[in-house]
Amino acid sequence: MVNPAWAPLVLDAVIVLLVVALALRGWRRGLLAGGLGLLGEIGGAALALSFWPQVQSWLAAQALGPGERTLVLVLLVFVGAAAGQALLGGLARRLRSHDNVVVHTGDRVLGMTGSLIAAVLVLGALAAVIRPIAPAAWAETMDGSRAVTTSEALIPAPLRRAASGLGRIAKDTGFPRVFVAPTPEPTLPAHDPDSSITASAGVVAASASVVKVTSVGCGGEILGSGWVSSDERVVTNAHVVAGGTQFLVQVGGTGRPRRARLVAFNPDVDLAVLYIPGLTARALTTTSTLPDQSDVVVAGFPGGGSYTLLPGRVSGSLEAMGTNIYGQPGTTRTIYVLRATVEHGDSGGPVLTRDGRVAGTVFARSLSDPGTGYALTDGQTSGFVDRAADDVAAVPSGACASN
Repeated sequence: MVNPAWAPLVLDAVIVLLVVALALRGWRRGLLAGGLGLLGEIGGAALALSFWPQVQSWLAAQALGPGERTLVLVLLVFVGAAAGQALLGGLARRLRSHDNVVVHTGDRVLGMTGSLIAAVLVLGALAAVIRPIAPAAWAETMDGSRAVTTSEALIPAPLRRAASGLGRIAKDTGFPRVFVAPTPEPTLPAHDPDSSITASAGVVAASASVVKVTSVGCGGEILGSGWVSSDERVVTNAHVVAGGTQFLVQVGGTGRPRRARLVAFNPDVDLAVLYIPGLTARALTTTSTLPDQSDVVVAGFPGGGSYTLLPGRVSGSLEAMGTNIYGQPGTTRTIYVLRATVEHGDSGGPVLTRDGRVAGTVFARSLSDPGTGYALTDGQTSGFVDRAADDVAAVPSGACASN
């Protein structure tokens, strides 16, 4: 097992060896064979990626985790590239017939140079494809790799955007706008939270009822959080499941995902309820009152990664006039303003009190202060959640969130 601290160095070493091997291959094959081979690699990889949405849907039906799906994507790209290279590279070798030493040497030099450039482009594009869908540990390793970050910086921006779009599995769609003009974001007293709250017995016990939510749709996967509200029911945000065709939950973010059914959906408040037959995690209790300056915990899966408990503090509660998940104005919500750094992937997660009760549901963060997050109060959500406690019929997931 590689020490996580050494993982970026190991990745760099592997990449350097591969680049050297590609350069030597370019020298042996020359520009003609290398150029056609490169076209074959790019064309084969692009053709393979064109089948990714269908493959992704099949993988979701098999309830595979993010790491397994990432490996399948990498294999798909490499198989396509290898097939394309074999086809056009073989053709080039048959076409290459000159024996002139000067021309032959020049062809070798150009072939090696072209291979080095191609290696950087392919590495940068592949990193852009993988990065949005990689598990948190993989993403951290990529961030620490000089070879990966340099290659990503060197590839043209249009290629980087296109590659990222081909393999994209969004960690979370954009948060809805909590406030719209002329109402400014409030400035409330903000005090640092008590970090010891994350170790309280109630919070630790509640962790068994916090889930990672995966929604398949909108060109990829959307990852969020949720909490068990009643038997076999999980609360999350509407913007997490909007436009989804399949839904999966993992208790604690570990183990094989369980399939879920969307049974309640409110794009205005930004709330949804999932039904998971056979889910045995206990329902969390709620509290409708939370005084200002109360210490709380934001529980969820930031960045779609591992389960995280983040200490926070309630700066205040208020009525907020904002937009729904489609950017349409006119939505009023009762919210808590939290001194906590909310990340994409935390959406739908519970705001827990020291004794493990749910005081609110995370749904957005401040546009001006990254240390401020917003949560729907229990008073705002309880009626909707209670009405869905016995629902089993599937409801439409609407269009993809546009924020």
